[in-house]
Amino acid sequence: MTGSYWDKVIRQRLISRRAGLIGAASASIGLAALAAGCGGDSGTGGEQGESLLTRSVDTSKSAKPGGAFRSFVAADARGFDPHTNITSTSSDAVDRVYGRLTQFAPGLNGEFPNGTILPEHAESWEYTADRLQVTFKLRTDAKLDPRAPTNGRPVDAQDVIYSWERIEKIHPNRNGLAHSVSPDAPILSMQAPDSRTVVVKLAFEFPELLSDLSRGGQRFLILPREAEGSFDPRTDIRGSGPWTLSEYKPSSSLTYSKNPNWYRKDRPFVDKWEQPIVTEYTTRLAQFKAGAIFNAAIRLEDVLPTKRDLPQLQLYKDEWSTTVEPTIRFGLASPDSPFWDQRVRQAFSMLIDRETWIRVFGAVEEFEKAGLPIETRWMTHASVEGGVLPHEKEFGPNAKYYQLNIAEAKKLLSAAGYPNGFTTDVLYRSDGQAVFSRYDALVGMLKEGGGLNINVKVVDRVNEFDRLVRRGRGDWNGFSFDVGAASPSIAAFLWRRYANTGTVFAGFDRDGKDRLRGDPYVNEITNKMVRESDAQKRQSLIDDFVRYMADKMYEVPAGGQALGFRLVWPVIQNFGVFRAIVPQQESDIHLWLDQAKPPLASS
Repeated sequence: MTGSYWDKVIRQRLISRRAGLIGAASASIGLAALAAGCGGDSGTGGEQGESLLTRSVDTSKSAKPGGAFRSFVAADARGFDPHTNITSTSSDAVDRVYGRLTQFAPGLNGEFPNGTILPEHAESWEYTADRLQVTFKLRTDAKLDPRAPTNGRPVDAQDVIYSWERIEKIHPNRNGLAHSVSPDAPILSMQAPDSRTVVVKLAFEFPELLSDLSRGGQRFLILPREAEGSFDPRTDIRGSGPWTLSEYKPSSSLTYSKNPNWYRKDRPFVDKWEQPIVTEYTTRLAQFKAGAIFNAAIRLEDVLPTKRDLPQLQLYKDEWSTTVEPTIRFGLASPDSPFWDQRVRQAFSMLIDRETWIRVFGAVEEFEKAGLPIETRWMTHASVEGGVLPHEKEFGPNAKYYQLNIAEAKKLLSAAGYPNGFTTDVLYRSDGQAVFSRYDALVGMLKEGGGLNINVKVVDRVNEFDRLVRRGRGDWNGFSFDVGAASPSIAAFLWRRYANTGTVFAGFDRDGKDRLRGDPYVNEITNKMVRESDAQKRQSLIDDFVRYMADKMYEVPAGGQALGFRLVWPVIQNFGVFRAIVPQQESDIHLWLDQAKPPLASS
């Protein structure tokens, strides 16, 4: 199963370059060299290209509330319990509807959020001198869904304690929160001296506590205690966030209405947020072009053609994404798995032509010819914004494992006992058709460069992929591609992902007797970074971690990003002004609709 992007585009680009790389001792594929090899040019010039762009402007003061925003989701929700179901589509739903104690301040004008924490349901908090206890005071104007059984009552401390007790027992990420579950987790207890006060006791100083409490469904959401028998949180939602889920049609759509009881009376601007479930990319693109949805995740290769067809669409410069995609994860259920060997994992990384992959799927040359130069970055284990990058001199000697070097990769495979490659499976998730071509391109590089025989298996998202690849901690066979989303706190993201308490198995015990122990250094450094309060020291630890992981390659960041562009209908105002990472509501609540500029479907 290799897609057209490998057969018709990437393979041809690699052939001419690989002749020179096969015999090379090392290879570096910098942007300038690649552009020269591909015959790229500056096209119509920067000034003309810049004229295509729309500048993000904060128009909140002239915002006119009302209207229905039409977006989309790519898959159906798998349930709505905020403490058990943290798949991406379910998290999107619960993060819109349920409240948190604290929230991240959004970045402004495309800037990455700096990690500043703002009040949400907790209007204030105070630490003790030893930083081992924090007392939250709850606001009195945060009220629940007006429908029964919550009937618009205020959120109180008993709701917070009820939520914590559920999280401690059943949340998939509880081992990163509850000290009772893991000695590396920070929270000893939560208590409620009165209805407006929550006291959190910590096992050790943990500067990332407020960050974790701001993470929404991935960490902590407030579920009202009526969920204990008065409504089923798996199928229904009664929250205290900016939205209520007013209608859900399985496999068809989700509709949210503005919560009249939300404590912020000036937000959200729009009255409804409609999300048809559109699983196929071609259908989504067609609906976007027709104006049936106002913004969509349009592939970069489709941006300029769509803009030519519909010049009234607004073109915005995009932001660096903190999505860690695509990342190769390895299965280790068999003691004979080739991926126990570090040299095999290093070879996988060195068989990947990251720059060509980025330039093809980022449509870099097309944008350059239109006078819109694009910066590219290679992904590391800390995304493209979290730490030192392989392009940079400061990265050090382990940067070589990110470079395309087929000759050295073959040597590593041979030294590991696989001079003629080996046979293995690659698992694709069943709901990921939109990115199959990108994965196929990477599989093609591994096949052709390393002589590997790779069988593609498409597996069910929940019953197999999530259970094995995302939660199996290596207890499966083959390799796969997965994604992750960093947060404004890169340290907390790395700790949640790679420590012993994390979701990714980082550290392969060679004899297979103690897999869960992982790599002691990975556990040590990630625990240090989340407990370090000095920003400069924390960043140094993150950079050291990134360099170390480049050598071990417990999972392989296989791609990178081009800082591209996004298209939206001009009905959307405030687009790109407020930047959120997780949850998305920090930016969505500021969008408003200019009814004088309807899309085609509304004209």
